[in-house]
Amino acid sequence: MAINKLIKQLLLLACAYAGFSLMSQAAPTSFPGSIMVFCSNTGIGTNAPPQTHAILNNSEILSYPDNFYMVNFARYFEPGTYTVQVVTAASGYLPIQSPTDPNAVNDPNSMYGNPRYVEITASNFLAVAGFHFDPVIRVDAGIRDAWTMERIEGATIEYIVSGGPGDGTVLTGYPWLTSYAETWVSDASGAFPTNVYLYADGKESYHLRISKPGYHTLFVTNSVVTPRVGDDRDYGTIFLAPLDQNGNQLGDTWENDHFGSAAQSFLADGAFSDPNDPDNDGMSNHAEYIAGTDPNDWNSCLWLQPFSTTGGVELAWTVEPDRTYRVCGTTNLTAGEWFQIGGTWETAIGQTEMRWIDPNSTDNCNLYYKVEVVPCWWAEPNQVFSASTPPQTATSTSQQISYWPEDIPKPEGLVLPD
Repeated sequence: MAINKLIKQLLLLACAYAGFSLMSQAAPTSFPGSIMVFCSNTGIGTNAPPQTHAILNNSEILSYPDNFYMVNFARYFEPGTYTVQVVTAASGYLPIQSPTDPNAVNDPNSMYGNPRYVEITASNFLAVAGFHFDPVIRVDAGIRDAWTMERIEGATIEYIVSGGPGDGTVLTGYPWLTSYAETWVSDASGAFPTNVYLYADGKESYHLRISKPGYHTLFVTNSVVTPRVGDDRDYGTIFLAPLDQNGNQLGDTWENDHFGSAAQSFLADGAFSDPNDPDNDGMSNHAEYIAGTDPNDWNSCLWLQPFSTTGGVELAWTVEPDRTYRVCGTTNLTAGEWFQIGGTWETAIGQTEMRWIDPNSTDNCNLYYKVEVVPCWWAEPNQVFSASTPPQTATSTSQQISYWPEDIPKPEGLVLPD
């Protein structure tokens, strides 16, 4: 009896243990898994950019080791959808874009998406996601008319790859070579768009071409050489010279706008060319061209008005967009020796008038004044500037010419071909 009782107790314990085992081996809610996140810098080909991190579900963060391309989230996972994102703190890296879909990089279901969805299931406990970044530099500049200093809107900007596997490729916008690339054109202020990015793996250089109807095309060989990732290159002001087929130092587009399509034939015969003044306002066509006023409107003129104030003589004059002004003075009109005594000042957006008080006017009662329009880069206050002799026009009629207007400084870093 005692033995039977002992056997019964052992059987009960065995059944209890078996029941516990069966319960503990029911379908698991989580299991060992792995989410591997690859990241490459396309300029190097394998390694992730520096200071790059993978983020899982906006919480877990893994940093990529230096000179490596993968991190691995390895732990117990529940079946489901997980969000993976790769970010870099290093400047000069942009995620590669879809060649056809402008929204792909923001679509988590796309192979270009960042962030991106990955799936973990009981039968597929390993998920893989790959991210790729292009090394870039950004280029900035402003474009102006070489004669009038007007900011040029709508100039087409192109970069031509020189060297490397893409030699000869013409880049016209970003994202490069996609069906939806935004074409690079200058805005109303003459500025480059903010997305002028160039690939920067150090294997290629870039030629620059800027063109617009009514202007000579500017072509600069090797304008960008051995770009360094993350550089922001500002080339300052770039000047385009207007076309001037009859050589009268008036831009053809300006002539056609003010004198009609027949202007060229008339101007060739000297009918409207400088020093003619068809509106009889005392300013020649060329003076109005430089000043930005209307040669056919007597009321559109660079007027200078003096006022007497308690602080001295105050001068007021009308201004036009994109022009830079200075005040000159002389005590002897016969000798014609003028000296800059005020300025320079460039017209602000929306400004129609400038005023200036001569602080020394009480001591110079015999002083005569005049206002001049000068180049936007004017820096020598007492240098003589003759508005009647602007930079000479280019002589080449080629659509691709190496040209920089005479006597106008080149932006630092730009090199013209021999």
